[in-house]
Amino acid sequence: MGYIIFYRVTDDTVGILRVVRGKRDLPKLMGDS
Repeated sequence: MGYIIFYRVTDDTVGILRVVRGKRDLPKLMGDS
């Protein structure tokens, strides 16, 4: 089972926004119905 990492890159940093398991319902998790 894998993970999906959502991140944001700025000029000098990488910020982790969210880590979710790959089997999650991503549209539901992100609010896209």
